[in-house]
Amino acid sequence: PGLGVEQELGLVEHPSLPPPLVVDLNGDGRMEVLLA
Repeated sequence: PGLGVEQELGLVEHPSLPPPLVVDLNGDGRMEVLLA
């Protein structure tokens, strides 16, 4: 789960950060951690 979804929706806002990536997956202001 989560693999490819962040790229597909363009939710990787900080590509310079090392994994895990932290993005707002739901667009509701809550930051979710993506274990890359």
